Amino acid sequence: MRKGNNLSKLLAGILITSLTTITIGCGASNGDNPQQSGTTTITPGEPQKGGTVTIAVDGEPDTLDTHKTHTGIASSLIADFFGASLLYLDPETKTLQPSLAESYTISDDRKAWTFKLRKDVTFSDGTPLTAKIYSDTFNRMLEPEHLAATAASFYDGLSRAEAPDDETLILHFDRPSAPILTYLSMPAYAQPMPVDLIKKTGDEYGRKPVGVGPWQVTEWKTGESIALVRNDGFNLGAAYYKNQKAPYLDGLIFRFIKDAQTVKAALESGSVDIAYNLNGKVAKSFRDNPKYQVLEELNNGEVFLGMNLQDKRFQDPAVRRAISYAINKEAIVQAALQGEGVAAHSPLANSIFGFDPASADYDYKYNVEQAKKELENAGWTLNGEGVREKDGQQLRVSLIIRETRALEGQLIQSMLAEIGIKVKNQQLEGGAYYDAANKKTFDLIIGQYGDVDPDILYYLFHSTQSGNKYSINDAQLDDLLVKARSTFEQDKRVATYKDVQKLIIDQAYVVPLYVQINFIVINSKVKDVKYGNNALMLNDAWISK
Repeated sequence: MRKGNNLSKLLAGILITSLTTITIGCGASNGDNPQQSGTTTITPGEPQKGGTVTIAVDGEPDTLDTHKTHTGIASSLIADFFGASLLYLDPETKTLQPSLAESYTISDDRKAWTFKLRKDVTFSDGTPLTAKIYSDTFNRMLEPEHLAATAASFYDGLSRAEAPDDETLILHFDRPSAPILTYLSMPAYAQPMPVDLIKKTGDEYGRKPVGVGPWQVTEWKTGESIALVRNDGFNLGAAYYKNQKAPYLDGLIFRFIKDAQTVKAALESGSVDIAYNLNGKVAKSFRDNPKYQVLEELNNGEVFLGMNLQDKRFQDPAVRRAISYAINKEAIVQAALQGEGVAAHSPLANSIFGFDPASADYDYKYNVEQAKKELENAGWTLNGEGVREKDGQQLRVSLIIRETRALEGQLIQSMLAEIGIKVKNQQLEGGAYYDAANKKTFDLIIGQYGDVDPDILYYLFHSTQSGNKYSINDAQLDDLLVKARSTFEQDKRVATYKDVQKLIIDQAYVVPLYVQINFIVINSKVKDVKYGNNALMLNDAWISK
């Protein structure tokens, strides 16, 4: 057994470079150095208790039951506030640190992980946390009705969890998993859940979950907002917080506002205090205004164009290559992001550990004439309507997009029209978009992911995974992805991920589009806000009165 008597010391050496960030800082201008990293913090003062902060988000979750959700709003934003995990990722040092776990041991075959839990943790309803509750949580995740959801994909290979006593949690895996500690640091997906309560309340639990985090959900107004209040029993604050107990703020309200201009107006009127993930054009209008702070960080993920390989037209590599050649990524960055992002050349974002810088060389360069040649050489000719056709099939396709990606959809529609592919854009609200993606009722789709580990590629592209909306079934790719997530030696793991990235690009399974800069605009009356790891951190936050 490899032992972890003191988790803080053991994990201090595990450097998580997957979360390299760009932090331009408060009220920054384009001329500031974009290579700073860690957290950004609004200038603190003497903390005062009380008050409620309203946060604008661009969509509504499907559920707050993180074993069932398919939306990032629930998993990567709101659920982080009412949950906690075995470990946490320090945004400054990029090391894993203890949270719900005090120590751990690993079996020699790396298939069993044993965690010793803290004894002083309770849920927001006062229920003590036990290893039995935690093991029930992971075992629920493995139930057939939950396997298609996002959470189960992170713990693929987990066969069962057990609790020999109240403080001991054992996770058993079918095979070694290199990214498992990272995934056990995700509060949304790795949080303990009161399974007995869930059995009693059913789907209602997803609207009013109970967790061990600093906040508790009190109300969900459909189509409007979700309200949380402080969990006064919270005592798990991470070491990078000055305040490691219950937050200073009384409450949080997440308001669902899709339109960026409406968010802008709400910020200016004071009805919203924080705008999360605002687009660059709107965010820049607040940069030089002392009434607001603008925080910026390169996203740990990217936006890409996916193709449904169930459609025989996209099974033709020439069609996929032509689409790749036809997309002008730099133009999309300039038009859709106002230049506030970088063009992507790999399916792995350049902000994530394992990214291959050489992808800029082997990616398909924008070349309309080459795109046309690919189609012509494969027998796709223009008909009288200017649409490519072969064996009675036309390249008339649908593109589904979120409302927030409307401009990207228009640009792609125009670019593909140049080479004879007729695109019909279908703009869908969040729930309908995710439903279409999960049911694979699309031809093309603009997708997006965010993650902390290159293992996200396993979820997106392995033939067995629910995240593979594109019906990619490539035995060589599957083998590489399994090899990468089973390899613990960092150099070998990086080398394997380079092979993965090159194969995906060579086969043109997706078209990487861009990595955007995340913008958070904050009313300056809200002090001591931290932002790192692409997440808001509000344990130190307070309102100046």
